[in-house]
Amino acid sequence: MAATPAPSGPPPAQSPSPVGTPGSTSLKRGQLGLFGVIMPGVAQIAPAFNLFFTTGLMVGLAGASVPLVFLISMVGMVATASSLAQFATVYPSAGSFLTYITRAIGTRAAVAVGVITVVGYIVAFGGSYIFVGSYIAQNVFGGPHVWGLTQIITIVYGALVVAPVVVGLRFGVRVTVVLYAFEVILLLAIPVWGDLRPGQPSPYSALPCPG
Repeated sequence: MAATPAPSGPPPAQSPSPVGTPGSTSLKRGQLGLFGVIMPGVAQIAPAFNLFFTTGLMVGLAGASVPLVFLISMVGMVATASSLAQFATVYPSAGSFLTYITRAIGTRAAVAVGVITVVGYIVAFGGSYIFVGSYIAQNVFGGPHVWGLTQIITIVYGALVVAPVVVGLRFGVRVTVVLYAFEVILLLAIPVWGDLRPGQPSPYSALPCPG
C-alpha cells in the first residue's frame, strides 16, 4: 500500500479563541465596563498632584499662556486616543500597546518597546515612591533622625500600591474609585475650610493673582 504524501505548505490558520473562552489570552468578558475603563485613566491624571505641583510650575514658567498649553496638549491626546480606539476595534486584546505594535510592526519592535517601557516605569515610579516616602517622613512623622525610616516608608508605600494590582483587576478598579473620590473630596474641602475659618480672612479668591 502506497504511503500518503505529507501535505506541503504552511499549516492551516486556526481561528483565534473568542474573548473569555478557555485557552484565550484575552481579558475575560465582563471584567471591565465603561466606568472601569474610564476611572484608571482619570485617576492617572492625578488632579490633586497636578493642581498643587504641575500646574503651579507651568504657571511660573508660561504665565497666562497655560490655557493655550493645555489646548495644544489636548490635540496630541485626542490623536493618541483616536489611534488606540481604532487599534482596539481591529485588534481587541488585553495586550494593548504590545499587541498593536506586534501586529503592525513586528515582534522585535514590540519586545524592544516593552523593555524600554518597563525600564522607564521603574525609573519614573521609583522616583515617585522615593518622593512620597521622603514627604511622609518629613511632614507626617516630623523628620525624625531615624536611620532607614524613609526607606521603610517607601517600601511599605510601594507594597500598598502594588497589592491591588496583584489581587485582581476588579479590586484594583474599586480601590482606584475610592481613592479618586477621596482626592476630589479633599480638593473641595480645602477651599471650603479656608472660607469657613472663624475670625480669619479667606486666603482664596476668584480674582486673578496680581502679577
